[in-house]
Amino acid sequence: MPNSHANIFVEFTRLSYITQVEGHPFSIEADLPFATLKNVNIPPTNNLVAGGLADPDIHLTYFITADLVAQRWLGITNFFFLPLGRGFENQKAVNIATARQFTDIPQIGYTEGLGKFSPALGGVFFDLMMNAAIHTNGNSPLTVPGVLNYQTLIQRPSYQILAFLRYQPEGFQFVAIGLEKSWGGQQIATNGTFTATGLPLTKPQDNLPLSEDENLRGHFQFQLQTAQDFAVAADLYHDFNVTGRFRQNIGVEIRLAKLFAP
Repeated sequence: MPNSHANIFVEFTRLSYITQVEGHPFSIEADLPFATLKNVNIPPTNNLVAGGLADPDIHLTYFITADLVAQRWLGITNFFFLPLGRGFENQKAVNIATARQFTDIPQIGYTEGLGKFSPALGGVFFDLMMNAAIHTNGNSPLTVPGVLNYQTLIQRPSYQILAFLRYQPEGFQFVAIGLEKSWGGQQIATNGTFTATGLPLTKPQDNLPLSEDENLRGHFQFQLQTAQDFAVAADLYHDFNVTGRFRQNIGVEIRLAKLFAP
């Protein structure tokens, strides 16, 4: 939808537990996300938005390398998104929830401190993340009551690369800028039927491509530590170009993070 756009607001409540396994840092985190979109313009749709509680997730991170002296970290994370958010409303143009899909996202993250290369870069880090998203089939992605019904949503894997420059002077406070590249994730509505109004006639429909993940996004992030075990973070982002779905002119994501450490 090349002419569509929207402004989005997302808020996460995050709980984090950090410990060690075999001498390596290990964390368990959970997110409870709420989201909505404003100023939606997706012709020729009704521009309606189904906002509210999105799918919560649990993710586990194990650090293969965590060297404070060399300022180098390499970790593996797995995100499990559970279809427990608000129901998917197939008569609205935009849904913050999936069509009742489980999503598994394995991620590799690498961080390199740049202070060892120059004293002027003290507290500056380079972050690189690569992930893939694998989805189960969804239910009832598209319905026109009494006329058209697609029973199943198939979504192909999607992929992301994210790169950031982050300045972290101390603790959990930081400011960062970065780029995100996404591709894949094509959604296809299948098992469709057309019913003629007032007639006992039902006709099978061809599969219908709906959307895909193809975009280049810029990020500005910061986090403030308000207590030893609590932080507030924000992510402001803008889509430079998008193919296959709506473009987000201005996105705002707020995170409230509570840390538990033994």
